[in-house]
Amino acid sequence: MVVTVEAHSTTDGLNTGPSAAVSATATWDAERVSVENEELSPKLTLHGNYPNPLSDCANIVFDLPQPSQISVYVTDLLGRTVQMIIYGWYETGRNHTAEICMNDAAPGIYHYLLMADTGDQVVQQSKAMAVVR
Repeated sequence: MVVTVEAHSTTDGLNTGPSAAVSATATWDAERVSVENEELSPKLTLHGNYPNPLSDCANIVFDLPQPSQISVYVTDLLGRTVQMIIYGWYETGRNHTAEICMNDAAPGIYHYLLMADTGDQVVQQSKAMAVVR
C-alpha cells in the first residue's frame, strides 16, 4: 500500500507582513504489520493487583492455561481469613481480572491467594497488597 500525504499552507487573507505559500508532499510504502501470538504459559500466572496500595477495591490480574474455577482468599498478616470470594469459571486466556473490595478492612498489609481449580487439579499463587485509608 502506498500512502501519500499532502499539506498546503497559504496566508489567511490578512496582510500582516511577509508571507510565503508552502507545499509539501510525502510518500512512503507501508508494509503489513502483525503481532505474533505468544505462547500462553502452561501454569497459572498471577500478575498482581491494581491499584496497590488500595483504599477500597482493586483488580487482580491473572492468566489461565486452561478453564478453571477461580477463588480468592484474603488473609491478614496473622494468617486469619478476612475474605473468601468465589468468582466462578474463567476460560483459558490472558489478562483476566477479578475485583476484590477491602472497604471494611483496617489499613495494613494483606495477602491474597488466587486458587484455580480445573477439576483435575488445584493450583494457587499469592501476592501481598496494602490497604490505606
